[in-house]
Amino acid sequence: MFKGEISSHLKFNYFWGPLGLNSSPIAFLIFINDFPKSNSMKSILFANDTVLVQSDNNLGKLQNSVDHEMTKVMDWLTANKLSLNISKTKYMLITNKHVSTESFLINVNSNRIERTLTYKYIGVV
Repeated sequence: MFKGEISSHLKFNYFWGPLGLNSSPIAFLIFINDFPKSNSMKSILFANDTVLVQSDNNLGKLQNSVDHEMTKVMDWLTANKLSLNISKTKYMLITNKHVSTESFLINVNSNRIERTLTYKYIGVV
């Protein structure tokens, strides 16, 4: 994220298991444990929240990389019978360069992910 790199932070929540079932959180933790190996983005896991970080010095390369890695993420979710909560999924671009980032978009299964300029992450004071 330093030295002129452009980073994309993607935060998303999952849906899994019937609500109120005591074994769901434990089973979810077992399932999610191998998630970071499913793609090359840096994964930060906290409860059922995940932050993915990808960086590059070139915005076009970052776009291609995020698109490619999100395909892997969606394949992993599908294989593990999990789904992405699109309404709670956000992404943020962080850069110290003066470049136009308006063309940077993330789409997942024909759904555009909302871009945000700020985000309050759970567990961070």
